[in-house]
Amino acid sequence: MTDGRLVHECLADRALHKYSVIILDEAHERTVNMDLLFALMKKTLRKRDDLKLIISSATLDAGKFSQFFWNAPILFIEGRTYPVEIVYSVEKPTHYVQAVMEKVVQIHLNEPPGDILVFLTGQEEIERCCEAIEADVQAHERVWHQQTLKLMPLPAYAELNLHDLCAILKPTPRGSRKVIFATNVAESSLTVEGIRYVIDSGFFKQKTYEPRLRTDSLDVTVTSQNQAKQRAGRAGRTAPGFCYRLYTEEYFKNEMPVDVKPEIQRASLADVLLQLKAAGINDINSLEFMDPPSEESITFGEELLRDLSALDAKGELTKTGRMMALFPLEPGPSKMLIESIALGCSREMTKIVAMLSARTIFAKTRKSSPPCDIMWFRSNADSKSYSLSILQKSGSQTKGKGCIHQVIRWPDPKAVPLLPHVRTKSRLGGLSGNR
Repeated sequence: MTDGRLVHECLADRALHKYSVIILDEAHERTVNMDLLFALMKKTLRKRDDLKLIISSATLDAGKFSQFFWNAPILFIEGRTYPVEIVYSVEKPTHYVQAVMEKVVQIHLNEPPGDILVFLTGQEEIERCCEAIEADVQAHERVWHQQTLKLMPLPAYAELNLHDLCAILKPTPRGSRKVIFATNVAESSLTVEGIRYVIDSGFFKQKTYEPRLRTDSLDVTVTSQNQAKQRAGRAGRTAPGFCYRLYTEEYFKNEMPVDVKPEIQRASLADVLLQLKAAGINDINSLEFMDPPSEESITFGEELLRDLSALDAKGELTKTGRMMALFPLEPGPSKMLIESIALGCSREMTKIVAMLSARTIFAKTRKSSPPCDIMWFRSNADSKSYSLSILQKSGSQTKGKGCIHQVIRWPDPKAVPLLPHVRTKSRLGGLSGNR
């Protein structure tokens, strides 16, 4: 079960009567839903002495969690991990991507067999490094072939297609060495056997909400100490390993933050506020959070909901707001679906929302021809909205062929839950934006 699903069950049944034990795993990730669960579960545990809550993670601050839950007992379970030797840089490199490439070459030409896992910040960096390795092997074939192992560069990021994901998870062929360039998805979500060497760039991309602009920004950010420990642990899964940190030990101990700021302190709270109010919790401050969101974030979230007609002037949920809360979507797309009924374009809006709700619809990789992107945008980009352009192409005969197949990742509109509520006007009660 996802953390989001459990949040919905918590809000529907505050006492969680059908459960006797709940385990929250990977708690260190501190997503919005996870922090909301901590607050809701604390309220539930006050009412149910028989309910047991187990919070597990390899790297969380156990003392902080214990204190939050009334000094709950802490259990340490030794895992089957092998020793990992940490190797720090003498000085922090100016260009970490270049330093990563140099370290990969050094390991491949000088160290015993074993796969390499490299942590970078995003798809563009990863694809660039894979291309650079392949080009260098071809340009300096004689030097590379002095090493008996064949180097296999592979990408790993959240939008990876199934074929490339399987290539990562398959056992390394005899006489080869995989070098996997990955985002922080490989810290815990993706486990690859055979990793002996980890290269930690010391950076990752973090999403932060800009409330005044009402948009998210994705910024390159310094990793935390706990993230660094999690990354190092990837090298000791099946045998003793090495973790090469591209920063100094002094930087790690004195400058690197212990933990990443929880998502609830840097994300939009509009959806959280909408769900809480729909469940009868009108004041978010009535919940006890481990790391409370700022009053400014709460205010901006309420303003956005008022602008979408989900809240009235008193901050109470409107009829529109109650219907918006039925959809497992952000408030904006939920309102779009409801408004589309009054405008007679619900079928088209359903497709647009399905595509906008997907992680990404653009599937450009190093194997795609760059001109394909340019050709597609020049011939298909609508002057008013790229959403309309994608909508037009979603019904065309060229879908899945040629350039379009390489550039666009077509999501299934059926993947958007609760579509019957959109398609049946009577079920929604014929809502308009002013009700």
